[in-house]
Amino acid sequence: VRHVVRLQSDGTIGAQLRDLSRLKYSDWRELLETEVSGNKIGAPVFFGNDEAERLERYSRFLPRMVESIFPTAVLTHRLAEVDPGEFDFTHALRFLNRNPDFEFRDTLVQTYLDENPDALVGISDTEETIATLKSMQRLFEVAPALNKTRAVATLMAKRVDSAIAIRRMGPTQFIRQNQEALGFEGTQEMYTRAARKADTALYVLSRSLAFNPVNPAIIAPHLAGQGVPDLEDLFGSLDLCACKHCNSVFSPAAYLVDILHY
Repeated sequence: VRHVVRLQSDGTIGAQLRDLSRLKYSDWRELLETEVSGNKIGAPVFFGNDEAERLERYSRFLPRMVESIFPTAVLTHRLAEVDPGEFDFTHALRFLNRNPDFEFRDTLVQTYLDENPDALVGISDTEETIATLKSMQRLFEVAPALNKTRAVATLMAKRVDSAIAIRRMGPTQFIRQNQEALGFEGTQEMYTRAARKADTALYVLSRSLAFNPVNPAIIAPHLAGQGVPDLEDLFGSLDLCACKHCNSVFSPAAYLVDILHY
């Protein structure tokens, strides 16, 4: 810890705690093998049976711990290393670097922009930047808890940018196309999360007026006012009686029920 504080003090890794998000596995491994006063910094004894095992496990544990605390900061630094030929994150990364307080995990992109109107000042293509940020957030929410960078970069390069798009692919196709990059378990976890999110969104939408625009209502006897032929004038009484026709499965009431079931 004292050595990390010393590196922060001399500006090697930055003074803020979130600046640790710059460090990858190899950086932590090199740091732990650094000698201070003739001894390696090393790893806690409970991380393994011997020094090599402890160093390996601790070097992998530290970047994961930092990612769990500052997921967006880690994502920002890792995406900067992605080949622009796969997907150009330049404008989105400029926004994230200029707004370090923004966190995909806690705040919707549009909400942050509404509350911070100057957040996009100096960025040339604002519409493309906003669209990219929203796509990144949608994938961020369904990506595996750790190593979200690879999931976001892989799917953005394939123009798959939402839970619904993943759901439409189906589990077999999604896993087959992405398990090489994300691993079988990571791909399976991501599809499960995406399917759950997409199905929930569809269910909520199905309960809205967008899917149910017709409100049931009692038909008034005179739709157009007195003196104008109404439904009773045109088709007879709208009431049911005990005759065989009204009790038949071919009656108006039975017909209505059949339509509602359909």
